[in-house]
Amino acid sequence: MKAARVLSAGLAAGLLLTLAIEADAGTIWRRRTQLAARSATPIHVAMYVYGQSNAGTSSGGDLAVSTTNGSPSAAPYGNLEYRTSAFVPAYSDTGAANSEEVCFGALNQLASSYMSGSASLVRGACQEAAVGSQRYTQLEDGTANWTTQWTEAAAMRTAYTSAFTNAQAPDTFVAWLQGESDQTNGTSRATYVGYLSDLWTDVCAEFTGAPWSATECPQIYLVPYGGATRLGSPGTATHSDSSEIVMAHYEACRDNPERFVCAHPGYASTLVTANEHYDAEGYRRNGAQLARAWRLREIAGTDWRMLRPNAGSITCSGHTVTIPLVGGVGSTLVIDTSYVARKPHLGFEYTDSGSDPASIRSATVSTALGAAVLTLSRGCTSGARVRYAYSGGPGCNAGSGSTCSMGGNVRRSDCETSYYGESLCDWLMFFDEDVDTITPDEEFAGMRAFDDVGLGTYSPNTS
Repeated sequence: MKAARVLSAGLAAGLLLTLAIEADAGTIWRRRTQLAARSATPIHVAMYVYGQSNAGTSSGGDLAVSTTNGSPSAAPYGNLEYRTSAFVPAYSDTGAANSEEVCFGALNQLASSYMSGSASLVRGACQEAAVGSQRYTQLEDGTANWTTQWTEAAAMRTAYTSAFTNAQAPDTFVAWLQGESDQTNGTSRATYVGYLSDLWTDVCAEFTGAPWSATECPQIYLVPYGGATRLGSPGTATHSDSSEIVMAHYEACRDNPERFVCAHPGYASTLVTANEHYDAEGYRRNGAQLARAWRLREIAGTDWRMLRPNAGSITCSGHTVTIPLVGGVGSTLVIDTSYVARKPHLGFEYTDSGSDPASIRSATVSTALGAAVLTLSRGCTSGARVRYAYSGGPGCNAGSGSTCSMGGNVRRSDCETSYYGESLCDWLMFFDEDVDTITPDEEFAGMRAFDDVGLGTYSPNTS
């Protein structure tokens, strides 16, 4: 049987999503194997979502748990068991505002990707659990929240097996969306990277036990949360202008790609105005992006990874910083100021140890180079670093429609359409990296000061 795959995502609160896919008739599907035959085989999906208030709806909560198709029962925190979609006839609906669910977006994206005539080959169920305003240490293994979550997850999995008696043991897809409370309380980047490592170990232990009995450990898929500019500064009720927690997610995916997969940067999803919670479209999009990344890796057999800088290859020559970008789907880089509101310098920042601060005078992308290119007001010095989607205006509204929140405008050109018509693109992930090679500066002859033009000479694609 195939092992569980874990997904992690930093959201307004924690979220653990497990998506299990299995095939009938005893066929075991392995990652990185092309599965042409699967088009004729029913696909069974079981999902488990664990986290804080952004685990499911724009109201910041969810329904109580239900392991039957009846009315939900009381639980210590908001919890929903969602058992239907437009394509999944196996279960009846428990009655949530389903179009707002992460599960709804994920199940429908998978279902619409595997059709046989007018019907989908996907059958499935999804459990969501939301625990508001909880730090990692209040959700981790050994806490009451953790015990309740996995007790309910096991009950869901057992009920699912009973419903599909011919299905084999499922592959598992887990998502963790959490981090806002840790940012507010001043958890450091390094500490949170350690938390994620512990999470992977502890989820692995759950899935190697009953009722899953997995033979290999799951990956953790993340949607680093883009609403961090509404988070409080450490120990206060004021707003912070950057998030170390989303950078911890990025580093976990960069350094341990076999354990962590950053599926989508949360800045490219819509949030409720003047709020840190996603709106209905934002939840659906996050779910669909999670499902898309999982499908590309687990079913299509590709080594899909986030669009990111090629760490170790960032250079500065004269006044020009070149940031090679890798990952995602497609060869073309585009600037999109339509879906994500235009950010200063397209979301890029530059710092170094120079006594006179360098500023970015223009930012653009080059498909020929496969890179983002920054032009600075002077040459680079020691300590040079480039960041993306790192800072925002304290207290400004988060999400794709805000000009002052953390985020950026760079993505791949190749997108697919979700079941609900949303464009699912590979947006450049949050990052914070060293400039690796610096060529001594030579003054630009006749160079004059000019205002940042942001888009450089590139003609932006706003589709």
